[in-house]
Amino acid sequence: MNLKVSDIRTIVRKIPVELRNAARKERAIIHKEMAQDPISASFKLSHGQYNFENNLKLQEEVAKLLDAQASATYAETNQFFQRQPIGSNLNIVEKEAEFIQRQPEIF
Repeated sequence: MNLKVSDIRTIVRKIPVELRNAARKERAIIHKEMAQDPISASFKLSHGQYNFENNLKLQEEVAKLLDAQASATYAETNQFFQRQPIGSNLNIVEKEAEFIQRQPEIF
């Protein structure tokens, strides 16, 4: 699904500011730890030692909004999708028969 800048702005406006700020703070902490020691930070991140709740809530909110946007976009563009009929690639197979296979010439 291709989103326009105006669509993205409307999605961002629908998400509460407090949730966005809290998610940014969580990502800033993880980014800071990764800059200092990437190995231990990735180990801690994989074992769930960082607080990542607000980012998960943010992901859920964005997924809900994108699902709503996708259904609206599909309803608008549904009439323009054209399906290929079964067997439409038969012409390609017929063209392959035109090629002549030559044996290599041995001197």
